Amino acid sequence: MRPFVFLFPESMKYTQLFEQAYSYIAQSSAITLACHEHPDGDALGSLAALGMELRRYVAKQAKVSVTAFKFSKYSLQVVTRTNIHEIILNKTLENRKQCLRVLNNVSQTKYFVTLVEGEKEIVVMTDHPLKDLLKIETLKKVINHYTDNLGFVSVNFPIELREVLGVYSLITSSLAEAGISIHSFHTIGGEILILVKNEDLVHTQEILQSLFFDMV
Repeated sequence: MRPFVFLFPESMKYTQLFEQAYSYIAQSSAITLACHEHPDGDALGSLAALGMELRRYVAKQAKVSVTAFKFSKYSLQVVTRTNIHEIILNKTLENRKQCLRVLNNVSQTKYFVTLVEGEKEIVVMTDHPLKDLLKIETLKKVINHYTDNLGFVSVNFPIELREVLGVYSLITSSLAEAGISIHSFHTIGGEILILVKNEDLVHTQEILQSLFFDMV
């Protein structure tokens, strides 16, 4: 069903409605079956409740159509990197200075490095050997959490992607259906960067390849 949705983006809303309604029906069918198995249960009441819930769900859906987007007009490039380490620190002025030192030092090498700052935390991602970074005692003491054995897939989408409804949802739901857990999802301008486990990297690349290249 996903390839059809990608070729005809305006159908995405109705496809999602069908999928969620189907899931609801599957769950409610178990309730109805239980009522049939137990004479004291109210099977007709369960079916009536199901119909009411589905009507409420349809009524709540947005009436705005999904915008079509022609990927074939653009020269997209997929880049992957393996062995990414993620370091998380609390956001303080001193920790920011520590992260900027790491960013400056790694930037002068062949390794990849990026820094993301939120309201509460600062995250540094790099394929620089983690053991070397942990030798910096002042940094080691303030690291809240770190994760290794990650990889990322990057796609250089045009900036116009920001105006397209539902495309990020298409990406994340396609990976979810394939059983791939997204460690983190970042947008840098139009570019997207998706972190997954190293072991899922090839499969992630194949899924994005099928979504954005094989069907244009």
